[in-house]
Amino acid sequence: MQLTAVGQTHTGCVRTQNQDAYLIRERPTLLAVADGMGGHDAGEVASAMLVAELRHVAEAGIEALVTDAKQRIAHVNRLLLSKAQERRIIGATLVCVIAAEDGVAVLWVGDSRAYVLRNRQLMPLTTDHSTVQSMVSAQILTKREARGHPLSNQVTRAVGMSADIDIAHHPVSLYEDDRLILCSDGLTECVTSDEIAAQLRFRDDRQAGEALIASAVARGAPDNVTVICATVSR
Repeated sequence: MQLTAVGQTHTGCVRTQNQDAYLIRERPTLLAVADGMGGHDAGEVASAMLVAELRHVAEAGIEALVTDAKQRIAHVNRLLLSKAQERRIIGATLVCVIAAEDGVAVLWVGDSRAYVLRNRQLMPLTTDHSTVQSMVSAQILTKREARGHPLSNQVTRAVGMSADIDIAHHPVSLYEDDRLILCSDGLTECVTSDEIAAQLRFRDDRQAGEALIASAVARGAPDNVTVICATVSR
């Protein structure tokens, strides 16, 4: 299995600085989007540290890869917590897809997301670690009510938020012609899952990413917007 991927990022229409970062690595195959939190001279530090650390994940079987990635994320978490003691909170959400010969896994912390498009249907690979998602899961809010909710940006997990970081992960089955998308919440705040699916159905990876970012920007993009689109081949 091979993954070919294209990453793109945009500052958006409100923020003056891009605090998102992304990584596309071939061996081992690793795709990651990190969304920095903490304001000027803080969020971009966190996202850059995560991407830099994940570049060094060693090639191995999928279980060892996941363990290595988790240890590196936890290491960055400790560094960010030490920086936070010097000044304000510094953190980032993260979504990461890792592929080896013996399997694929998705890891995430926070509300950056991953989806797969298969047979023209878009399926989420992650579940947001956020206050609003907790309310949806508890059936306090509907998915429609959750969209645009005042607490939509309030995450319950992030790298740099707590010493006891809980990194979610699970295995993923991928097949030829599957399409993957990883994104920061700057995209999903502005663009629906139906619109994401439509772009992936009719455009290649670069065109889909460009169109999705353009849609977010056309709607005012209050946050940075980052997208990785990838295609599975044999």
